[in-house]
Amino acid sequence: MDHPLMSPEQDPFVFFDLGNVLLLFDHQIAWQQMAQLCELDPETVRDAVCRSPLQLQYERGAISSQEFYQHFCQQLKVQPDYRQLMKAASDIFRPAVEVIDVLQRLAKQGCQLGLLSNTCAAHWEWIESLELSWMKTCFEAFVLSFQVHCRKPELGMYVIAAKQAQRQPQELLLIDDLEENVEAARNAGWDAIQFVGVEDLIEQLKKRNLSIL
Repeated sequence: MDHPLMSPEQDPFVFFDLGNVLLLFDHQIAWQQMAQLCELDPETVRDAVCRSPLQLQYERGAISSQEFYQHFCQQLKVQPDYRQLMKAASDIFRPAVEVIDVLQRLAKQGCQLGLLSNTCAAHWEWIESLELSWMKTCFEAFVLSFQVHCRKPELGMYVIAAKQAQRQPQELLLIDDLEENVEAARNAGWDAIQFVGVEDLIEQLKKRNLSIL
């Protein structure tokens, strides 16, 4: 799809997705760790979380971490330690070093940056506990699904993000790995880049006059 080439005068506000853009993760690791703790098989854990409304409710902030834990225990008839279960579910992230370098270079050049992520309270608390320096210094806006009670690709996420950035839709750029989120951003009037790799990202940014040199 064609995109509007942004001139330096437009100074876009750039929102990054978190999972599998800035932080790599694998849900299968969570299922395995949670299953080991509960003495179950990973598929049983995955089905309990994903084939019920539980995960979506948790990512929307419709239920708290304690309520997630209670529903999980009731559904699977287990009672693992609460903190250990949250750790097992959350200790799944590792930094995407090359993309973080791009982020930091954009920040150094004065580009306004935000985070736009579908995430839950447990994952966010875990990420905060890592005390990532770039997380503290690069972003001016944090739009997290569990805090704003909606998820990408719903229009509400993009409306809230635009308000936080204090920008018009045409002044916003999303970098996200999922096509449905990219298309939703474009439908909301944003520019958007589907993340497929760091080299392509750099080329796409250059096309929008966002050099990271």
